[in-house]
Amino acid sequence: MEVKLLSPSWEHREQCIELLKEWKESGEEIHPGTLRRCPCIQNPILSQSKWLEWLAAEKQQGQNLFFLIREDGRLLGAISIRPQEQGESLWINGHCGYGIRPSERRKGYATRMLRMAVEILQGQGINPVIVTCDQENIASEKTIIHCGGVKVGEIMDPDTGGINRIFVIGDGKKVLKAGRFSSCNQNENVVR
Repeated sequence: MEVKLLSPSWEHREQCIELLKEWKESGEEIHPGTLRRCPCIQNPILSQSKWLEWLAAEKQQGQNLFFLIREDGRLLGAISIRPQEQGESLWINGHCGYGIRPSERRKGYATRMLRMAVEILQGQGINPVIVTCDQENIASEKTIIHCGGVKVGEIMDPDTGGINRIFVIGDGKKVLKAGRFSSCNQNENVVR
């Protein structure tokens, strides 16, 4: 089935509540982080103005959220695109963060969603695209590699103490030439 990325709208609210409920029941952390801040988590009876306030606040913080919607209308997952991300935060969080609801995994949706996000970012002049994942998240690592990602290093996330793997999709030589990764290597959190 075909899928597309759509900006969240009020009509997605009920499906978003359902997606968040499924995720919480799985016991897994909800990704992207933008969804963890969704007011639907605390209050399923949510006003349209609160929904719009949440989306506006995320956008103001540089988070452009998209829902992955299947042609039958099912909300499969979400991806947060962060073209303004820079500095150490870029190496920890990357230009995007994504997740597929537990019941829809292992169907290729994450790969399709990440490819679409990379196209959006590259269309905005972001090349290469930096994508990271927790070193334990083998599924996400495979998704990134299927999208052309090349691992360039690892960094300790100071918030979690965990190790994130850093991948570039696109012109990885630009990262080294611009000194972006070399300046990251000077950071004490980088693991070689």
